[in-house]
Amino acid sequence: VLHYAHPSLLRVGAYTLETCWWVPLLFGVAGVILGVGHPLLDDADGSVPDEVASPSPSVVVAAVAAFSADYWLSGELAARAAAVGGP
Repeated sequence: VLHYAHPSLLRVGAYTLETCWWVPLLFGVAGVILGVGHPLLDDADGSVPDEVASPSPSVVVAAVAAFSADYWLSGELAARAAAVGGP
């Protein structure tokens, strides 16, 4: 979604972030469900080795950083495409 009918705007330096009030809540609830539910189901099933079920903190930080970079890049590329009249 690039625009909302009734957005909430947050200005951070030169950037203006557009979202709706419920988006952070939705992502937060999804994060809790996935972050808590997935390990609980893995433990209940017992089919996942401990090395896979419990990644090191550095692996988790690297995964979050990669996701964040991809998410930022998608917005940056969309903004640049819009600036030159792309799709």
